[in-house]
Amino acid sequence: MHCRVKPADFLKTTKTRIVLRSLCKFIDFVVKDPEFFEWFNDRGFVLNPKLRSGSDIRKMLLNFVYTKVVQVHEDITKAVQDKKRELEWDKYYWIGVQIRTGKMVGDEGRNVFMFKDDLKMFTMHALNQTEKAKLAQEKPVKWLVTTDSEDVRKLIQHEYPQYYVNTNCLLAHSFRDVQRQERTDGMMCSLLENYLLSEVSEAVVTAQSTYGLLAAYRNLYIKKIMVYRGDWKKYQKK
Repeated sequence: MHCRVKPADFLKTTKTRIVLRSLCKFIDFVVKDPEFFEWFNDRGFVLNPKLRSGSDIRKMLLNFVYTKVVQVHEDITKAVQDKKRELEWDKYYWIGVQIRTGKMVGDEGRNVFMFKDDLKMFTMHALNQTEKAKLAQEKPVKWLVTTDSEDVRKLIQHEYPQYYVNTNCLLAHSFRDVQRQERTDGMMCSLLENYLLSEVSEAVVTAQSTYGLLAAYRNLYIKKIMVYRGDWKKYQKK
């Protein structure tokens, strides 16, 4: 989405209420501007005042937005807990693998998420973290795989059946349902999987996917690895 108003202009407005349909880099602007550092520090958004790290402030600010500003309905929380019981969640060490291929209906002409070969980066990172987890703790490891592609589901399930877990939710683009008043199966599945993804111990997520970042920033303790478009090609050149 193109932003018609510059972030700095938001701070000069005399209006008391502003509705943003996109963050429009507003958060990136304020966390990097030294003018706002003391404001963030006084309100507990700075992890280490000596580092003055914009990325740390961004992490804390997004966590605040996703956990305090955005409120989850009780029935969604119950659905997540029910699914965790069904999956016997506490018996396993969970690694989230969130793969946004950009091949869904509604994505035409704007795939910035990954190339086909980048799928290998997700499984490579998941396997590496699995081996580390096996050495560090005693629980069996499972992968919670969330993706917008049925083909990717089938491929990972076929190649890594010992780790693969999926909710078998309906694949649907949540953006198509956002304007509807009624709840849809696609939207409910998106919410369920996203909140489940926030419960894992570590996650491999699509860097350009707000869906994966939403889940990861909701939990400050998730170890996060981000996969960018073209990462496999860069890895092969090393």
